[in-house]
Amino acid sequence: MSDPAATVVAMDGLGDHAAELYTVLTGGSEATGDTEVRVDPDRLERRERDLLLATACAVLDRDSTDDNAQLAARLLLRGISRPVFTAAACAHLFARLADHTVTGGVRVAAGAMLRCPDFAVTDELRASAAALVERALVNGGWHAQDATLAVAGVAGPDSERMVVDRIRADIADSPLRLAELEVLRAANPVQRALVADEPERYEMGRVWERLPDAPHRLAAVPGYEAWARETLTAACARLTAIHARRLPYLADQAFSATDCDTLRRAARLGLELDQPWAGELLAELLPRVAVAPTVARTMPSQAACIQLALTVEAHPTPESVAAVHETYRVVRHSGVKKKLDRLVRRAERALANRPETAIRLPDLGVAPDGTARVQAGVHYAALTVEEDIDLTWRNAQDEPYVGVPAQVRRDFPAALTAANALRTKLRAQLRVLSRVLEDTYTFPTGYRYDRWRDNLATHPVGHSISDRLIWEYATGPDTWTSFLPTDGLPEPDPGTEVRLWHPVRATAEGRAYWRDRVLDGKIRQPFRQAFREQYAPPETGRGTAMFTGYVLRLEQALGLAVREGWTTEYDSLTRTFGDVRVTLPLGARLRPGATGWATAGDLALDRQLQDLHPLPVSEILRAVDLLISVSGYARNDTTLDFARWPELRRLSALPLTDMSRLRHDTLTRVLSPHIEAGRVTLSDHHVHVGNHAVHVATGRVTRDGEQVDVPVLQTRGTTPMPYLPYEERLLEHVLRMVELLLVGARQVEA
Repeated sequence: MSDPAATVVAMDGLGDHAAELYTVLTGGSEATGDTEVRVDPDRLERRERDLLLATACAVLDRDSTDDNAQLAARLLLRGISRPVFTAAACAHLFARLADHTVTGGVRVAAGAMLRCPDFAVTDELRASAAALVERALVNGGWHAQDATLAVAGVAGPDSERMVVDRIRADIADSPLRLAELEVLRAANPVQRALVADEPERYEMGRVWERLPDAPHRLAAVPGYEAWARETLTAACARLTAIHARRLPYLADQAFSATDCDTLRRAARLGLELDQPWAGELLAELLPRVAVAPTVARTMPSQAACIQLALTVEAHPTPESVAAVHETYRVVRHSGVKKKLDRLVRRAERALANRPETAIRLPDLGVAPDGTARVQAGVHYAALTVEEDIDLTWRNAQDEPYVGVPAQVRRDFPAALTAANALRTKLRAQLRVLSRVLEDTYTFPTGYRYDRWRDNLATHPVGHSISDRLIWEYATGPDTWTSFLPTDGLPEPDPGTEVRLWHPVRATAEGRAYWRDRVLDGKIRQPFRQAFREQYAPPETGRGTAMFTGYVLRLEQALGLAVREGWTTEYDSLTRTFGDVRVTLPLGARLRPGATGWATAGDLALDRQLQDLHPLPVSEILRAVDLLISVSGYARNDTTLDFARWPELRRLSALPLTDMSRLRHDTLTRVLSPHIEAGRVTLSDHHVHVGNHAVHVATGRVTRDGEQVDVPVLQTRGTTPMPYLPYEERLLEHVLRMVELLLVGARQVEA
């Protein structure tokens, strides 16, 4: 319950909108329902924002509060993308947090300290901090040690002493954590708050993000980066002792829960800073923590393995991703193997967010000419990096074998294993690099020419990918020259920007030229580039109706969405492309294991389409179209067509492969006169009319990968339609597109 007197004092001098929000946040509003809460941060002055910001943070930290206050707090903090507290607002927040029972008030207080540029300790602030620390110590959920230690530094020596003694007692069995505590004791309160600032791991993660400069500020804390390296080194030494049987092996007992969390923080710092020692130590630590020293399927610490793999997913480097790949290869625990498979795929996608780091590839012992050898007595394995990794066994006279020589199998099993493992690692490298380069299309990415040349074009492994892709380098303002590395590398200035060529950025003549070059040279590109699909929505707002009305099979849609990096939010799929957040509403409750069908609504973006470059827009729509194409099985003109629901429910129970086969067979029969006349051809996914293609699953029309807008005539009979053996609106839409294209072709001939 709020204090009426305090409310009157706080509201003194507030504008109408600020006063209304303050009343809602403090529980003084009788309004009910979401429609009663309106938040417009642009109407607030700086002093009002400071007061309401502190109040909103305190509201979200309460054990319980009314729904209107919670909603107003969230809307306000979402409207302030990166909150910054003044000293007065920070003191007000501390006071409000100390004034009521909290679940994690010290965490919110520590986060506010970091976001207060002019933070200073006053007597009032010290008293509030002491109350927060006292409540945290008696709280049954003692789970915010670092935040409590940070706030205790503000409260004073007595509070700090109590907190340190309590933490030491709780972590007495964790030497890794004890070493971190000694480093933090020497740091100031704000530096301690940097360690505690993990909003993604508690409630405030929904309203503010971790500070972007946190890793570098942490590295500046005296002794903290050295502690992180020593922690991972100590963990490697412990696992080495376990595998050497110098320490007893007990399944999942190598590290305590506190140790695992400490290892996660140490690895995160090294990966965020992209320190060489982080990748080296993780390459040693991860495989050892995932395999027992015996033949058992258990592991020294499942928790440490998953925690470290999750850290790699969040902050990937080529070396750490390779370490997770190797761990996946050697782990015996089936459940962990499945988790690592999902994690490593997401880590590969996340590498695209660090483009300069992503193209730094280890050569794995491959010579500059793209070859490697693994000796096995008088025989050796010859590996060659081309489109794929070729592995051939040869004898001393360089004569190749069809398979593996019997002597190698019998006398040199370790060499055989090493050769196969090297091929697996090289293939993984090529796959990761290909995916990373393709994912960089979703946000502007360029490389310095000298780094691109050294890390890709002339790299023993990377050249296998870069040689088959089209690139372009800047020759002036908004002027680019495209080239294929196999034609010879250009010689611009080392600092010149080079980037991947994309058909959206090219002229029609440029697209035609490179498509002919790819076809004539029989170039197998690592991913679709020259013939890449292009999308251009007709709308200019924050969304598009291009995919509205398609009916999706939920099992396939959710399975593919998870693999492609989408997340579920109640009845929608969301995904972030660079700095653009995309939401695809499906109108159905999306929970793990959901079955049935759903109808796609209007695709929503958090940015105006006209403010975005056509390239990321095209790539975003291409990702959505993939979901629609794979899981779509029908088309609904309106989501309120209840009469069709029984039919859609029946169709959703049929296997998609059976439906696709039936649709393909129907099209073959219905279009047989045109097929026999050579006017139409069918492939697995498209109906081709000349150089146009109609996608069988969506009805989308393209010409050489470029989107074509075909005017759809809604009146039946206007366009000749062939007989359909059964009712299916998606099939009817596909046939209507084909017939319109055929009519256009006949008009051109005439």
